[in-house]
Amino acid sequence: MEQTKPYSFEKLNEVSLSKRLRIDGVEIKGIQAVEIKSDVSNVSQIEIRFIGKIKGLDDFSTRQ
Repeated sequence: MEQTKPYSFEKLNEVSLSKRLRIDGVEIKGIQAVEIKSDVSNVSQIEIRFIGKIKGLDDFSTRQ
């Protein structure tokens, strides 16, 4: 029986954890938590919680 992969991406993100968290070369700022789950499948599951301002939501002004 063929085993199905838990992902269907043609290109997976490259993640670097040396000094700062980078995804595909872009530094992620405002990180609150990172959880990494890895097994022998040569792919890791990474959950990142970060804070940021959402354009159109957090920059909404109540002044008219």
